[in-house]
Amino acid sequence: MIVSLAVSMTTADTVQDLLNKGKILGTEERYDDSIEVFDQVLVIDPKNSSAYTYKAIALNLLGNYDEAIKNANLALYFDSQNANAWEAKSVSYSKLSKYEDCIDACNNALKINPKSILALNNKGASLDMLGEDFEAIQCFNQVLLIDPTNELAQKNMKIAKSNLRKQK
Repeated sequence: MIVSLAVSMTTADTVQDLLNKGKILGTEERYDDSIEVFDQVLVIDPKNSSAYTYKAIALNLLGNYDEAIKNANLALYFDSQNANAWEAKSVSYSKLSKYEDCIDACNNALKINPKSILALNNKGASLDMLGEDFEAIQCFNQVLLIDPTNELAQKNMKIAKSNLRKQK
């Protein structure tokens, strides 16, 4: 029993060390390397939602949006409450101009984390692209209540307000 516990803790430590290594590689913009590390995690723990999520984020940054969606879906299969996976999925859909799917993913992320700046910004941008400027402005207002200096929300707010004025 003691040996089993020691092996289990070592495996958990290894997984966490690899996740941390992959995240660091991502911050260094070494996305292909980070994906390889997350794949190593998945060999050890094929149900690791975090590894699928981080892999989806790296794939988004490489422009591989369809594959990112697949990995986000796997993350959500193992943990439907993974707000980061919903956010990664929303980014993919936004980049693919699938704005309604993006909004759905954002709504799911916001059910889990109502203060998700990424989900609120993505939802607002998608609403704006669909001509729902008033609703988009509401999203950007929510971001600015959470983070008054958020430059993306400020920029997108101006665009949405301009679009709203053009409709009148």
